[in-house]
Amino acid sequence: DTNRSIVCKDGLWAHSRHPNYFGEFLIWVGYSVMAYSSLTQTYHFLLLILLVLSGYYFLVCFTGIWISEQSSLKNRGKEYEEYQKTTSMLI
Repeated sequence: DTNRSIVCKDGLWAHSRHPNYFGEFLIWVGYSVMAYSSLTQTYHFLLLILLVLSGYYFLVCFTGIWISEQSSLKNRGKEYEEYQKTTSMLI
């Protein structure tokens, strides 16, 4: 069928270009939330925040999403570029 889109825009992909990476990020946030009750020092809280922020950075800017975005732009072209303009990257 030549009328089919080469970019998935159904279900979760209508709201996020990478819902699987969003789920992975939520796992890291969940680890931090679970560890919160065991904090004994102020700097432990800062370490938890650093864990979440570094996880986000590596996921979005260094691995995962960045590589996937480059590949999708190369393979899907203009249609994916339009999808990027209308759909959030992660959330």
